[in-house]
Amino acid sequence: MVEKLYGMKVERSLKQVFDAIRFHNIQEKFETARSELELRIPEREELENKKERMIKTSATKQKK
Repeated sequence: MVEKLYGMKVERSLKQVFDAIRFHNIQEKFETARSELELRIPEREELENKKERMIKTSATKQKK
């Protein structure tokens, strides 16, 4: 019976360790993706602004 209880404790401990490792890996991927997006958002906004300016310029040229 003592061996069974010890085995259950070891099993629970291993499960906690594996869950912690899995959570760490997921969290690390999430943080990497978020930091990359934070770098790319200003780049995207700049491209959107350029596109809007080009559309306005094109519309102005077509009116003339």
